[in-house]
Amino acid sequence: MRNKLITACLAVAAFAAFAALPSGASAAPCVTDPSGTCLATGNKITVTQHSDSVLTTPVGTVTCTVVSATGTLQVNDHTAGIRATISSASFEGTGLNKRCTSSINDGFGGKVQVQVTSKPPYCLFSTANDTAEIWDGDCPGKTTGAKFVFDVFTQGGTFLQECEYERQTAGGAAAPLSATYNTNISPATAEWETAANGHVDQLFNRIKGSALICPASGTLTGSTTVFTDAANEPGVSITA
Repeated sequence: MRNKLITACLAVAAFAAFAALPSGASAAPCVTDPSGTCLATGNKITVTQHSDSVLTTPVGTVTCTVVSATGTLQVNDHTAGIRATISSASFEGTGLNKRCTSSINDGFGGKVQVQVTSKPPYCLFSTANDTAEIWDGDCPGKTTGAKFVFDVFTQGGTFLQECEYERQTAGGAAAPLSATYNTNISPATAEWETAANGHVDQLFNRIKGSALICPASGTLTGSTTVFTDAANEPGVSITA
């Protein structure tokens, strides 16, 4: 058995760490807590940031240093896999009022700061043993890419523009926010898929906002760790 880092979630983000199964294994993944026991449906999972989440745009980067999301397991077994509704997600940084910071000029001698707002619910799926997907809307929908709103401010705190982005393909078709993960490791961690690790970049296209303030698109990088919502929880694992 070998460890394999896979690209999770939206919200999220996008939500677990796993070690790859032996070749030929066909069982679906399952969130386990305690080890070896599939967590009952109805339980909540909490996703926290494992590394900075960075949106890279043609004009600079936006960096969030604190990301968290909470969801409820709807399906969790070795036949159907994992499905969870993500009901809340937050994104914070080191800027004014905990806004995410950027390398983008604000036009006043400083750098743009961004208040990122999620638009839940999101639906998290994982039916294969090394990948997870996050889509917009209630489960089991798979028709709209995950959406986020960026309220853009100057470094001094002046509001500039509201921008909205959706996870899409380069051609504008809805696409999932997807992640790879490794199994049988607690706490589980997941990494957003990127071209650098052999996948397609997590592209977000602008669907609302002025082109003067809002970059046309951006690609997301980062990783997350998965827990239950119990106090002092050491973290869940994902097994097959």
